[in-house]
Amino acid sequence: ARTWFDQSIATFDGMGAPFEAARTQVEVAGLLSSTGHRDEATARARAGLATLRSLGLESHAAHAAGLRQATAP
Repeated sequence: ARTWFDQSIATFDGMGAPFEAARTQVEVAGLLSSTGHRDEATARARAGLATLRSLGLESHAAHAAGLRQATAP
């Protein structure tokens, strides 16, 4: 699943779709968190959060922020 998510992020980045790339980063963070990869989950959630905030999408950013807090060591 990680490979597919990473390919999706690269595709979204390549086509100039930052919302979709950020949303997918948050989904990857959830997957990583559930499989015990907390450090990488935190990094992915942080990346998604930064992009969502830069786009002014606070409702989506709130979800990413909650995930980042939940995964932080």
